[in-house]
Amino acid sequence: MRGVSAALAALLLCAAAQAEPLKGKIKAVDGRTVQVGETAYRLAGIDAPDPGQFCFNTQNDAWVPCGSISREALAEFLRGKGVSCAKAGAGADGMPLAECFRDGLSVNRLMVRYGMAMSAPSFEDEQSKARQKSAGLWKTRLVNPPEWRAGTRLPGEPKE
Repeated sequence: MRGVSAALAALLLCAAAQAEPLKGKIKAVDGRTVQVGETAYRLAGIDAPDPGQFCFNTQNDAWVPCGSISREALAEFLRGKGVSCAKAGAGADGMPLAECFRDGLSVNRLMVRYGMAMSAPSFEDEQSKARQKSAGLWKTRLVNPPEWRAGTRLPGEPKE
């Protein structure tokens, strides 16, 4: 019984540590990263186009800076009062993760819901709906961000 109580206490401490609120000014670095104070945090459960990544808008046959668009969307979600972020562990690369909230809503989830980020894989239901509606970046042709980081480009994609 003592072992079960110790394990339960350890789990509760881990959960409390992961939900620890982050203190400091919050700003968007790119579409998947925020800076809180002096520390950068990747948003848990999402991925987004990198700065310099372009997508092809098939509705008007034009290249659009999807990395910049994604960053601007995140910056907009982080504007105003009622915004907070909490630690959410660390990524496979060791980078700290966070979940941010605006008026009680997950900014991470909102980025996927509005097609400004992709689920990795926490918000697959939101991504499916965004794709069906051709919301945000889903109305463009784009290279999946991890593939883009590895060097894959769309034919004719402009350079930064």
